[in-house]
Amino acid sequence: MAEDQAVLFRLNADYRTGYGHLFRSMALAAKAKERGLQPFFLAGPDASGAAARTLTIAGVKFDQLNPDYTPEDEARTAMEFIKSKNIKAAVVDMIHSSKKLMDTLADNGVKILAVDDEFGNNHRASVIVNAGMFARKEDYAGSAAKLMLGPEHLMLRGQYSDGAYRDAPREWRKIFVSFGGSDPERLTVKTLMALEPLKSEVEVTVMVGDGCLDYAMIESVARRAPFKIELHRGAKEPWELMRGASLGICTLGNTTWELMSLGAAPVMITFNDGQSKNAAQIAIRGAGIHFSSTPEFNMAALAGLVDELIGDPVKLASMGRTGQSVVDGRGSDRVAEALAGLAGAAK
Repeated sequence: MAEDQAVLFRLNADYRTGYGHLFRSMALAAKAKERGLQPFFLAGPDASGAAARTLTIAGVKFDQLNPDYTPEDEARTAMEFIKSKNIKAAVVDMIHSSKKLMDTLADNGVKILAVDDEFGNNHRASVIVNAGMFARKEDYAGSAAKLMLGPEHLMLRGQYSDGAYRDAPREWRKIFVSFGGSDPERLTVKTLMALEPLKSEVEVTVMVGDGCLDYAMIESVARRAPFKIELHRGAKEPWELMRGASLGICTLGNTTWELMSLGAAPVMITFNDGQSKNAAQIAIRGAGIHFSSTPEFNMAALAGLVDELIGDPVKLASMGRTGQSVVDGRGSDRVAEALAGLAGAAK
């Protein structure tokens, strides 16, 4: 395989969608580069500019579609990449990709690796990755694609498989709170307000992303909290902030899996069917707690639950060990190997 074999990554990341697609694609791209592939990103529009800043800082080559782009515009831009970069394989990480895009890729000899969370992004894919807890082969009956299903294919950054972080001593009163890069449901503010009546002595680390539009209010709530809060915005090394935490409060997404990989028990607030299904499976396995399936949750109940968990380090330790058995942090390597195979096979 040529050392500079180009691979196209197509994804959306913005305030409403969130930035999970971006971060896991970047994790996969880093592992792809180790295998002699050169990633090029085609991202959807993002008015906040957070996606562009993140890719620029990381040194990733990218282009962005215009806010009013059509499927035809998207396909035409993809075709320009195919011709100019001699693209032979593509990663499409979207909730619902357009048939026009997928046909354009496949009809021009590009092998597709589809990251398919909600069973709406797998048309003409050669490899389908669905790392959800509830993904089954039966969901893809009739597909000739290679299936990579289950949490062993979660695409996390390399630090989440590193023993220096996975084996760090637990700090039983350390709580990590994060609701992704944008937090469109304003769950950070709601959670910090809900925790104000806590009886336990805790230390809370809060991380918000560059795409968060609610930062001033979060600062205000954090200043009046009756417990110690460290507030971080746009942290480039979140694994450092998570290190040693015993408990995390989050929605279902990359943060959940990252916390589990580091041995912290997630308390999850979800607000769509896919998130709730995954959270339910995590809870069934005993690796976390699905607290609410709506962003309008019982605030007093959250403080009570956290008090209960902080007072039971044995239970927290058990959930943390179970979470690490589910998420080993090496999914990016597994998926990158499959992507390298596609790029080679397509030559």
